[in-house]
Amino acid sequence: MVDGKIEGTLVNCFFCERFQITGETEHPYGCGALNFKSHRMPAVDVYNKTKMDCTHFVRKKISHPHNHHH
Repeated sequence: MVDGKIEGTLVNCFFCERFQITGETEHPYGCGALNFKSHRMPAVDVYNKTKMDCTHFVRKKISHPHNHHH
């Protein structure tokens, strides 16, 4: 990460509760928090506009369907 040559965000929308798959060809991804759709991961658009990582990230609680020990 020297000289800031690497542009981009470390936020991964796919792990966020607010991430949406729209099913639209032109804008297949969406952000429920910021209410917009994109042709790429929404956090990338947020980063490009603000030069900051998205602050609306909420990590999904990953359920493990194979671990049903009650």
